[in-house]
Amino acid sequence: MRRYRIPVLLAVVVLLGAACSSGGSSGGSTTTTAARNPSSSSTTAPPGDAALAAAGLVTQADLPGYTRNPASTKRELDAIDAKAKTLPECQTFEAAKRDGEVQRRSPKWAKNQTTVDSSTDVYADTAEIAAQLELYRDPTIIDCYRALYTAVITERLGTKGTLVSVDISPIAVEIVGDAQFGFRITVTVESNGATQTQIADAIGIQVGRVGLSLNVSGTVPEMAKVESELLPVLVKRLQDAQA
Repeated sequence: MRRYRIPVLLAVVVLLGAACSSGGSSGGSTTTTAARNPSSSSTTAPPGDAALAAAGLVTQADLPGYTRNPASTKRELDAIDAKAKTLPECQTFEAAKRDGEVQRRSPKWAKNQTTVDSSTDVYADTAEIAAQLELYRDPTIIDCYRALYTAVITERLGTKGTLVSVDISPIAVEIVGDAQFGFRITVTVESNGATQTQIADAIGIQVGRVGLSLNVSGTVPEMAKVESELLPVLVKRLQDAQA
């Protein structure tokens, strides 16, 4: 069987990575939004949190030569979140998930086979973000991710006889910020005697009160290069913004 790239699969994998590695529902790259599942300890974000959230967003200066594409929309991410709520594998996670009080999402940056985007959730205090990060470190999250990717990609492709296989595995993440998690998502689609595979990494970092999500899709060497270069830069900007 041959391996090739189909844009729709890439688009869905990138979108799912954005939904799964962050709080899910959020606005565009220049819009802050209230949390869908707000924190119970605070109802109003402190002044300056919008600027703090923006400090963790990937910019053109971070990725010279990349092309800017629109960020994932709130409608797209809400649809994925709604699907997750219907899956038994995601019930525990969905019940405990809380979005930050201020959320921002970068554009999607693309170059050749590589796509990159980041998002931030600002919480009231470090205890709240630490509790959220632990949800992603729970091994059962893998079952949720696998079920969600399989369901959404199968629906989006909508081709009779298409087989979707999803592998989710934890990955080591550079020790930056206060705590980290990472997953590699490998999606293989078989249809009409042909096979295509797409790989994406979903990485989460706690930086003080902020949850930083970085999503990278492409070839393994290029993904590793982008992640090793971007993570320290984004984390340093968030640390400086909270100093």
